[in-house]
Amino acid sequence: MADLIAPINEYGMVEKTNSATKKEKERNTNGSLGKDAFLNLLVCQMQNQDPLNPNTDTEYIAQLATFSQVEEMQNIGKAMDNMRAMSSVGKYVDITVSTNELAEDGTKKERNVTGKIDFATSDNKISVNGNLYDFDDVKTIYNDDPSKYKTDEV
Repeated sequence: MADLIAPINEYGMVEKTNSATKKEKERNTNGSLGKDAFLNLLVCQMQNQDPLNPNTDTEYIAQLATFSQVEEMQNIGKAMDNMRAMSSVGKYVDITVSTNELAEDGTKKERNVTGKIDFATSDNKISVNGNLYDFDDVKTIYNDDPSKYKTDEV
């Protein structure tokens, strides 16, 4: 039971450092509000509320329910992206990826990769021609090898 209670300092809950916490932080580097950050915010809000005009517990419950709904929708979105990547295994794709070279205008140069998807990973990456790419970089998906449809232009 004592493991469930976190110490609180003047800024909110003190985080315990463990591998699960580190993984959660790594996942939330895209600027989204994670579970721990939301709970810290809620605790700070409760600590700093006006004692003469306190928030009702139904407001906190409504905030928590909204947070839970948004989190679940994000999870569904990730699951759908993973299903799309997994269902594309064996198909051919055109992918546009950025290179480390700079163009004359200062932007990164891009190159196109075409090939068959060998496998997909649970973090929405696909293997094409022995290299891993983000599934989000896929521009076109083909059922068959696209090179058999290309013709030499005269």
